[in-house]
Order: sequence, then C-alpha cells, then structure tokens
Amino acid sequence: MAATNNVTELIIAGLFQDPEVQRVCFALFLPVYLATVLGNGLIVMTVSVSKSLGSPMYFFLSSLSLVEICYSSTVVPKFIGDLLAEIKTITLKGCLAQIFFFHFFGVAEILLLVVMAYDRYVAICKPLHYMNVMSRPLCQVLVAGSWLGGFVHSIIQVLIAVQLPFCGPKVIDHYFCDLQPLFKLACTDTFVEGVTVLANSGLIALCSFLILVSSYIIILVNLRKHSAEGRRKALSTCASHITVVVLFFGPAIFLYLRPSSTFTGDKLVAVFYTVITPMLNPIIYTLRNAEVKNAMKKLWSKKSLGMGFLSFVEICYSSSTAPKLISDLLAERKAIAAWGCMAQLFFMHFFGGTEIFLLTVMAYDRYVAICKPLHYSSIMNRKVCAVLVGTAWLGGFLHSLAQVLLIVHLPFCGPNVIDHYFCDILPLLTLACTDTFLTGLLVVANGGVLSVVSFVVLLASYAVILCHLRTQSAQGRRKALSTCGSHITVVLLFFVPCVFIYLRPSAPLPEDKLVAVFYTVITPLLNPVIYSLRNAEVKKAVKTLWGRMTAWNEKNMAATSNVTEIIFLGFSQNQNVQKVISVIFLLLYTAIVLGNGLIVVTVTASKGLSCPMYFFLSYLSLVEMCYCSVTAPKLIFDSFFGKRVISLQGCITQIFFLHFFGGTEIFLLTVMAYDRYVAICKPLHYATIMNRRVCGLLVGAAWAGGLLHSIGQTFLIFQLSFCGPNVIDHYFCDVHPVLKLACSDTFLFSLLIIINGGSISVVSFTVLLASYAVILHSLQGHEAHGRGKALSTCASHLAVVGLFFIPCSFVYMRPCVTLPADKIVAVFYTVVTPLLNPVIYSFRNAEMKNAMRRLLGRKAIWEEK
Repeated sequence: MAATNNVTELIIAGLFQDPEVQRVCFALFLPVYLATVLGNGLIVMTVSVSKSLGSPMYFFLSSLSLVEICYSSTVVPKFIGDLLAEIKTITLKGCLAQIFFFHFFGVAEILLLVVMAYDRYVAICKPLHYMNVMSRPLCQVLVAGSWLGGFVHSIIQVLIAVQLPFCGPKVIDHYFCDLQPLFKLACTDTFVEGVTVLANSGLIALCSFLILVSSYIIILVNLRKHSAEGRRKALSTCASHITVVVLFFGPAIFLYLRPSSTFTGDKLVAVFYTVITPMLNPIIYTLRNAEVKNAMKKLWSKKSLGMGFLSFVEICYSSSTAPKLISDLLAERKAIAAWGCMAQLFFMHFFGGTEIFLLTVMAYDRYVAICKPLHYSSIMNRKVCAVLVGTAWLGGFLHSLAQVLLIVHLPFCGPNVIDHYFCDILPLLTLACTDTFLTGLLVVANGGVLSVVSFVVLLASYAVILCHLRTQSAQGRRKALSTCGSHITVVLLFFVPCVFIYLRPSAPLPEDKLVAVFYTVITPLLNPVIYSLRNAEVKKAVKTLWGRMTAWNEKNMAATSNVTEIIFLGFSQNQNVQKVISVIFLLLYTAIVLGNGLIVVTVTASKGLSCPMYFFLSYLSLVEMCYCSVTAPKLIFDSFFGKRVISLQGCITQIFFLHFFGGTEIFLLTVMAYDRYVAICKPLHYATIMNRRVCGLLVGAAWAGGLLHSIGQTFLIFQLSFCGPNVIDHYFCDVHPVLKLACSDTFLFSLLIIINGGSISVVSFTVLLASYAVILHSLQGHEAHGRGKALSTCASHLAVVGLFFIPCSFVYMRPCVTLPADKIVAVFYTVVTPLLNPVIYSFRNAEMKNAMRRLLGRKAIWEEK
C-alpha cells in the first residue's frame, strides 16, 4: 500500500466544526455509548444466566446484543475521542481496519435480523413444530452463518479499497471511515468500485429488508386464523423486532443503495444506525418483553453482586488505559489530544476510586458475615447493598472530578512528552509551566490519603475478623479464611502499588511505569483467577452456567450416533482390479508430488521467477500437493490392502481438509486471474499494484477463505446424527455421501452446503470467465506479438480453471443426491487437475522451463564436485 500511496494519514472532518457544539456532542454521545454497552451487555448476561430465557428467540437476541456492542465500538469510541481533539486524524491502515470491522459487524447484524424474522415466522406460523425446526444445532448454524456472511462481505469491501491509490487530498468529510467518503480521496476513477460496493452493500441491505417485510406480511396474514389473545401476543413479540429493523435498514438503504456520492446529510443519517439503533436495542427488547424484565429482576436479586460489580469496574478500569497502550505499541507516533488526556485521567481515577470503595464495602460485608452471621441477612439487606454500591460509585466520581479540576486549570506551554504509557497526574504536573507544589500536595491528599486510609481500614477489618475467628471451630475458621483470602490478595496487589505512586511528592520515578502495570493490568487480570480458583461457590456457579449453556444443545440434539466407522465402496469390488487401481493412482500421486514440488522449489530458488505470477503459482502448487494428499494416499492404501474403512472422526477430518485446500485453490485461481488482468490491462502499473505486500495479503485471504469455507462445511456435518447404515458409495468422505447416512432430515443442511460450496464454485468461475472476457477485449488494442504472448500466458490458467471448476460445479451445485458418475467426476478435481498443473504451467512456459534447466544444471554440477 505504501508503494502506491503518498497519503499515510487521513484527517476526519467530524460531525460538527464548532468546538462548543463538539463538547455538547461529547456530553451527549458518551452516556449514549455507555448505555449501549451496559444495556446490551446486560441482555447478553441475562440470557446466558437465566433458565427461563432458553428459547431460540433469546439465543438470537443475545447474539444480536453482542454484535451491537461490537458494531457500535468500531465507530463511537473514536468518534467521542475526536470530539475533544483539535485535529482528528487516523492512519490509512487504521481507516481500512475500521471499514473492515464496521462492515463485518454491520452485515452480521443484518443477517441476524433476517434469522430472527425466520424464527418469528416459525414460532407464529408453525408453533407445534417450533422446537423441532429451531433446534439448537440449527440455531448455532444460523448464527455462525451470519458471522461468516459478515466476514465475507467485509473482506470484499476492504479488498476493493486496499487497491486504490491515495495521493491527496486527505480530508474525509465524515466522522468515521467508510467506503464512499474514502472513494472521493482516491486519485483514480472509482466508478467500477462504486458499482461493486452498490452491489455488495446496497443489495444486501435491500434484499434483506424485502425478505423481512415479506416474512412479516406472511405472519400478519397467518394471524387472522388466531384468537384475539394470540394475535395480541404475536404482534407484541414482533413489534420490537420490526422497530429495530426499520431504524436500522432505513438509513442503511438510503446510504448504500445509490451511486458513490456523498451528501451533506449522510453524517446525520449515519448517527442513527451507528449510535441510536444500538442504544435502543436493549430498551425496545426489555421494556416490551415481560420475560426479559422478570429475568433481569431475578438476576439483580442475586447475592453475589458485590463481586459482579467489582468485575465490571475492573473491566472499565483496565479499558481506560490498556487499549490505548496496545495500539500505541504498534504505532510509530504515540500521541493523544489534550482533552483526550484529561478524559483518560478522569475515567482512570473514576473507576480506580470506585474500585477502592468497593473493596472497602466488600471488607465490611465479610466482617458482618463472619462476626455477625445471625444478623447478616437483615444488616446486608438489598437496600443497604444498593446504597453501599451507589456510594462507591459516587465516591469514585467525586475523587476523579477533584483530580481533573486540579489539573484542568494549569497552563501547559511545553514540553509535551509524558514519560509514561498513559495520562496520569504526576507526569502531567511535570509538564505544567507554573509552580505545582500546592497542586502536588492536594493530589497527595486526594489520591494518596484515600488509598492509605482505605488500606488501613481494610487491614483493621481483617484484624478484627482474625481475632473473632479464634472463638469459632476449625472448620469455620478454614472456610472463613478461604473466603477472605481471595479478597486480601486483590487488596494487596491493588493498594500497595497505588500507595507507592500517590503517597509521595510530585516527582515521577523511572520505576513508576512498571509499578503502574500492576494496578492497571495485572490486578484486573488476576481478579477472575483469584475469585474463581479460591472460591468453591464461584467455581460451582461457573460449572452450572456452562451446564445450562450446553443443556439445550444436549436436549435438542439427537446426537446418539451408533456409527463409529464408515465403509467405502470404492471403484470396484474385484481384488485384482483394486490392485491395478492402487498402482495407477500411486504413479499419478507420485507424479503430482514430484511435479508440483519441482515448481515450488524452482520458484523459490530462481531469482528470475520473482514476479507475482510465479509467487502465486508456487502457492497453487503447494495447495495442489496438499489437496491431493487428503484423498489419494488413503485410496491407494485401501485399494492395495482391501481395507476400505475410516472412523467417523477421520471422515469428518478428511472433509475438513478436502474443503480447506479445495476452497483455498478456488480463491487462489481467482487471485491469479486478477493478477493476469492487471498484468495485461494495466502493464505500466503492474509492479506498483501487485507489490509484495498486496500479493501476501491476497494469498493470506485465499487461505483464510478456504479455512472459513471448510469450517462451515464441517460444522454442518458435526450437527448430524448417524445411526446406520454406514456404507458410502465413494472412495473418500465428502458432504453429499455423508449426508445420505444421517438419520434425520438434511434438506436445510443440503441447501446450506449448496450455498457454501456450490455458490463459491459458480461465483468464482463466473468472475474468472468475466476477467478473461475483459482481458480478451483489452487485447484488441495490442500488437499481434503481444496478443500471442498474453494469450499463451492465460491459456494455461484457463485450462486449469476449466478442469477444476466444471467438475466442482457439477458435484456441489445441485441438491443432496449422489450419482454413479460422481466418483469418476471427482477424479478430475482431486487427481487429474493437480497432475496437469505442473505439465501445463511448465511445458507452456519458457521462463519456467529455463529456470528448471538451470536448477537441474546446478544440481548436476554440485554432484560432480
């Protein structure tokens, strides 16, 4: 990317330019974002813990809430931080990363909403079959499919943007990075890219919206047959879903279903689906749903809220410093705006002070439980607990506000380098261009004294507890000490570093950064370990939660497979014919490994084969060897020894690797077609467009695509139950033959396999043909010699493409039925294509033949020496 771009950093214009308006927006959007995270997080926790929310609808709701948190977090934190910054910048890499995650979670949400509409359709229109249709395996498949769909969509969006050259200007007229504002900065024509984005984003939004509207029309028509009470309940259930759909899809369709142009109102429209909708999701689903409200009330009434609040505070406390620290580790220039520094200071002391007060409250709770066990329930009633927790939050807020007020009035006129990894008071005081002696004393009084007093109170409370334990039995002492041990450990790890830092004059020491790691990173990390490993009740509760999460899966899955191994019929039952087949395939497999291995070695060793085409060719040869090795050795062994058996786990493993390497090969062939397109249609820009980094990214994306495709196929098979028969009319395990053995309905699974396998083959094949049609059209302007050379270069690629894709499309782009010809067809894409790959690419390529001769010549000389 750096080779084609003069721009490495972008400036974000933001939502408004007026500083006063920006501060108002900060005060407005910060509570909105906190409400989004807290509200959706509460839904996720409630659904996970509550037994009463075990239906598919709540499973999808918790997944939607998780996506909403992630989706909002890709945009809003950066947006809020920029509201306090004078210059709003983002690196080009950071911009592309934001685009990737924004579209990843956005499309995952779109597909989840479609899945939830299907869930409501089944619940209302087929209530008697609801639990059978919406089984746990199917729900998991649908959610995983939503995430996978979001990932594939997002990869396409980023691949479109990453190829564009940016040479200026570098101001994005938006408050976050998105494709259409970014296209305006590209110093090339982006018409084709705009149309691609329109097809990829706009059509997804529109088609999903039409499917949702159609599903609810069917539901409304079906409701006419229900009673008035049934209609009211069904409409109430659907109303919340429809509200979220309209609020999300309306703005999304407005922005993405139009040509690549930006309007003035786009930023305000984007606020709805990036900020408002994620916040309204928990409000809509909780206030309109009695079951969710009741479950939240039960959750709130649990006695372990002190530890829960402490864990939540630890998350917030660590998040005020750790994410910035991690991002700075990868950045050359570690900068933060002055207002951002003040914000970090405020939140760190807010959550840190709250944690101090909460630890004190928990010590008081332990004192009452051990010293006054008979009065524990009456003293530590619900109202007292709520007051104590509220007081802890209020104390943290007042402490933090005082710290910020001490700093905010100080003048800073240089230098501006903080010898720390986050903004804290003592390093900031050293930058002030005025005397800070009095301010330092006030900081010691506010921060240090608070730490010391709380620490002394905690030690005193535990001294009283230990004295009181002498009168109890040995069993009681052991249990009480075990209960308090985890609390004391956290107290020491947190308070000792805090006292060292804040109870001394305003003079930073070199050790401060290392000491700060303890109370900002180590203590929050150890909190769940200490409280879970040393507490039997917590461990039991975690096991119970895990059991609840898997109970539905065990209840709805009829995964009582009696089949432990599978038998292959192979090509023939005749022993002599089988031996002949084993010899033939052994020769073919040896030729495949030697031929493709020779290509890999030649490209790796030859300096003259350093262009991207040969880089991709070496990876294609490596994939061909792996792909053939998944099936051929097993076939050779089975045919020679007559033992054609494989375990069920081995069968699923073979399916995984077959589709992993097969999917990777499909994507690699598509990448090679793009390489040929750039080489022939844009020869002057070839070296800059197809630089080493882009080639590495494309190969990595091909491997990732193959992995995701394979995981999708294997995950579908894992959900099935097999109770007999166990004979496959094939010579290796593949999805269609295995589906025939399942003792359950596989219609939906076969459709998903067609979507995952067949559609990838057909779409990739169509893209390849289209790319070569463009290449052929472009060759009309070339001279005869150039056309001949270009056609010769492409002919080998087209030959491999035809031999591989046509059999794949025949096998995978049809319903789940096996034909007698499948075994013969499979030979083409598992054996013949890997065999012909080195023949086609070496015998038709003069550079490759010359490089092989030089390589063999070097070997002969070395042997002579």
